[in-house]
Amino acid sequence: MDQKTTKIFDVVCGMEIPFENTEETSEYNGEKYYFCSRGCKTHFDKEPEKYAPDTSLDD
Repeated sequence: MDQKTTKIFDVVCGMEIPFENTEETSEYNGEKYYFCSRGCKTHFDKEPEKYAPDTSLDD
């Protein structure tokens, strides 16, 4: 991951997170998600399907 050009966003609150501040993370469906705080991580961990983008190809 190119730390200087990659923008990371918290999927719960939408906040942009500086790469060096990405201590709170979770994995879901093989993807890694980053959070601005433990609170946002907790919300995600309780209902990941609510926050993770739908990547299914079903029409």
